[in-house]
Order: sequence, then structure tokens, then C-alpha cells
Amino acid sequence: MMVLGMVASLALAEPAGNQTVQLDVMVPNPVPNIQVWAEMRWLGQTQRVDLTAVDDSDAHFSATVTDRAIRVLPIELYVQTDNILPMVVYTATESVAHPSDSFSWVLDLSKDNEHALRIAHTEPPEHIGRSDQLRVVAAIGWAIFVLNYVGWLWIRSRKST
Repeated sequence: MMVLGMVASLALAEPAGNQTVQLDVMVPNPVPNIQVWAEMRWLGQTQRVDLTAVDDSDAHFSATVTDRAIRVLPIELYVQTDNILPMVVYTATESVAHPSDSFSWVLDLSKDNEHALRIAHTEPPEHIGRSDQLRVVAAIGWAIFVLNYVGWLWIRSRKST
């Protein structure tokens, strides 16, 4: 049985030394004809990665890169629209901790202040609102259940005395 488990894990495992990096950019105020790309130095070689629009919208861009394993990844994020020349909106050296890691940004294209803010993960605002609402409804439901149970116990104890 142990041998079967080892064979299955080797067959399903990702090849040793590969690293997958997911890049996501959200644009809260979409701009038509926007292009987003990243330049990364992966083990001394500069790679340009074009981020493509998700669901044919100008609000979410994504790309995935797989290459040899690394620990740190210098990233420069570029943006270009019809109105502006290509510009760097984010520059940093990111720590890559897992064989499959994700980096996300929110893009602010305010006039004369174009920049990208690094965030934990991207999720469309309507999804964030829905998950928050579900948490609130679940908390209220749990509180009502607990109060009813305590009330039932209190009434039961009053009747038995």
C-alpha cells in the first residue's frame, strides 16, 4: 500500500524545480484599450509577460508563468493606454515562498498619479460584498440560535423548580 502511495505521488507531482507564478491586476475604473504587462528577471534573464483581459473586460488582467524554481522575483509592472506612453506603475522584488505563488495589484490610473498597489489577492468587488454578507447572515443566525437555546434552557429550569 505504501509503495502504491509513493508511485501515485510521484506520478501526480509537479516536476522538481518548477515554479508557477500567477499575476493578477484589477482596474476599479476600467480604461478602454489598456495594455498591462510585467517584466521579470527570472534567474538573470528578463522576461516580458503580457497580461490578458479576463472575460474580455478591461477591469481584470491575468497571466501565469512557469519556469525553474526561484526564491525572489524582481517585477516591474507596466501600463499603456491610448492617452499615455508606457509607464512603470510598480517595481519591487517579491519573495516567492511556494511552488505555486500569486501576486495581485489594484491599478490606480488617476491623472498624474498612475500607480499600482500590491494586495493580498484580487477578487471582483461584487464577490467581496457577497462573501461579507454571507458572514454577517451566518453570525446573526448563529446568535439567534444561541439566544433561543439559552432562553429554552432558562424556561425549562424555571418550570422544574
